[in-house]
Amino acid sequence: MNKKIFALLFAVLFCIVSAVPAFATSEYGYVVDDAQLLTETELSDLTELCKEISTRQQMDVVVMTVSSLDGLNANEAADSIFEEMGYGYGDNRDGVYLLVDMDSRGWAIERMGFGETAFTDAGIDYISEQFLSDLSGGFYYDAFS
Repeated sequence: MNKKIFALLFAVLFCIVSAVPAFATSEYGYVVDDAQLLTETELSDLTELCKEISTRQQMDVVVMTVSSLDGLNANEAADSIFEEMGYGYGDNRDGVYLLVDMDSRGWAIERMGFGETAFTDAGIDYISEQFLSDLSGGFYYDAFS
């Protein structure tokens, strides 16, 4: 029963996110701001920053915000969402992704391919110390950049 609910919720979320315009390696873009936390200028600037880093490091760097994961845990949902959306640079699908769920105030950093090597657990702890105060304070652009 739980698998059916998860599949249904994921399908609904996927349909919502599919309406977002494309900017990146994936058809969805480097920054998917479904929760509409960023101004147009911030979205454009952050997209360019993620694109530049992704190209330089040959690894997708993606930020995604959602209004709600409908009760799903961000850590549980992140892997499925980014896999399904086709992110990942090159054959190994290298990347690092930040998912923020505004409903639960949950977040997750997902790593794939070389991202798992480049972003260790200690590195994730360090990064979270750098952005969590801005994130919880509503300074979303600062947190994401």
